[in-house]
Amino acid sequence: MTLTHGSSNQPSTGTLPVANPKVSAALKARESLKDMSPALFMIATLGAAAIAYFGTGQGANHVVGFARTTSQTVASMETGRLASVQVSVGDKVSAGQIVALLDTTTIDAEIAVAEAQRSQLSAELLAEQALLEQRLDQEVEGLQRERARQREEQARVAAEAKVLDGEVARVKRLIDEKQAVSGDLTQLGIRQASVGALAATKPGTLGLLGKQIKTAQDRLQKAKDQNSGLPAKLAAALLVADRNIELLKRRREGHILRAGRAGRISTILRWPGDVVDPEKPVLQIVSAEDRVVACVPEQRALGMRGRHCRSAG
Repeated sequence: MTLTHGSSNQPSTGTLPVANPKVSAALKARESLKDMSPALFMIATLGAAAIAYFGTGQGANHVVGFARTTSQTVASMETGRLASVQVSVGDKVSAGQIVALLDTTTIDAEIAVAEAQRSQLSAELLAEQALLEQRLDQEVEGLQRERARQREEQARVAAEAKVLDGEVARVKRLIDEKQAVSGDLTQLGIRQASVGALAATKPGTLGLLGKQIKTAQDRLQKAKDQNSGLPAKLAAALLVADRNIELLKRRREGHILRAGRAGRISTILRWPGDVVDPEKPVLQIVSAEDRVVACVPEQRALGMRGRHCRSAG
């Protein structure tokens, strides 16, 4: 990025003849006003040119004109050491053209460190992701094993209840035949009631395990989704790292100085090895405007029209 500072308009003039005493006096007056305001300096320049031109007798059929120019300075957005100047005085440049480069050693090292830190965070994030998926997968497997065990127990209790039902019926027949006592039936009844109560709980237990398995499977699937399964703290740290890298790359772009507009290099103020900052312009560019200031005697100016004007070049 480049800071450009525009300056006041100044006329671009050629070399004026100085043999005439009037011309010499006008030029001396112009030099004495050089350190004053741009407006006075421009007036002095135009006046000196007019005296030089008309005072030598050349202005009978011609008018002296001056193309107006705008000066801009190019400065760095960052403080650093100037690595190279890509142009020379007098070179034409286009808007956006690279004109100078700052040394990027330090900012490149900062970017490399930031990218390494980002890679480390990314690796930690992947490791955390893998551990989370492993834990959830183990949770699903554990619930599925428990459901299988409960189903086996349900089948065993059902089989035992069936055996007890048959045994109770047999003892009842024996009691009727006076071959067994009621105490034998009481013991079987207690066992039958216990097995029946256990069998009654199995459907509920299996249903609860089914819901737990479904929840665990949903969490596992969600964890495998990179957008939603990331640990919040690590994901936030990764976002901060990305923004830091982006900021550093923008700062590096500030080490590239570009012309703000088309023009010609008029002055180079800093050279490779110099330390520059936003307060120290590196070079100046002069751009021509689509305007010409003409020096016309008052008596001729009153009768001039646009059709009387033509370019001498």
